[in-house]
Amino acid sequence: MSTPYRRSSQHGLMWIVIVFIGIGVGIALGSLLQKSVPWWCAALVIMAPILAAIALSVILTIGMSRQRVRGIQFALERQGFLMDTNPGADRRREVFLPVIELQTRLQLANGAEGIQWLALNAKPPVSRCLFEHMRITGSGKSTQVHLHTIIAWAVEDMPGANVSAFRPHALQRGFLSRRGETVTIGDERFDERWLTLGNIADAKTFLTEAMRDALADSPRGESWHVGPGWIACAFDGSLDARNLEAFRRRSEEIVRRSGWAERIRKA
Repeated sequence: MSTPYRRSSQHGLMWIVIVFIGIGVGIALGSLLQKSVPWWCAALVIMAPILAAIALSVILTIGMSRQRVRGIQFALERQGFLMDTNPGADRRREVFLPVIELQTRLQLANGAEGIQWLALNAKPPVSRCLFEHMRITGSGKSTQVHLHTIIAWAVEDMPGANVSAFRPHALQRGFLSRRGETVTIGDERFDERWLTLGNIADAKTFLTEAMRDALADSPRGESWHVGPGWIACAFDGSLDARNLEAFRRRSEEIVRRSGWAERIRKA
């Protein structure tokens, strides 16, 4: 099995360092001001470096994000995918419609609108797609970005539909458990690490022993889903080119080892 992947940096440490430098500079400049300086002038002097630090962090984050996507495009196109780094609304809907059930299962509240980039096979016979999805929660001063990386295959005559299995991180485990839809497979090691949602019979059909063994080293945040005419693997986070390649190869190997590759629809 391929080496497990991990999420790309969200640049949180960079933000902290740059903003703290801005705060330090602002305080240092403020300490040099004469006491006779008006308060509003002192506030401007102190706040200017902080605001500049925030602006610099935003600019650097945007640049690094674009560089990450360019790296992904280069890697995927070498592997026979056609990548669209800025898909239009119709293209997004076309790709998202077959797996629209993921909107509820992964809490992708903005649906197709949230697709940031997508990649499709350039050549037959395997029908598969990759895309990154983003949604933003919160409002005003506090917002949070939620990213998912998803690979999906079109399949024929897939049994065990409407099942989702999550290798949850701490916050995700609590949320999923409260939904009250979890079932156990009867595999102690698997049931301890994974939360499975759906009908028990369908879950056992989809999560075969071979598949459960293949999922033993999955990272937290990975999930597997099956629906009418599709299988999908999702990761709760963004990936850079190297980790996306590991994610793709590993998920394809799991599908192959589990026996579901024979059901993948030919283009």
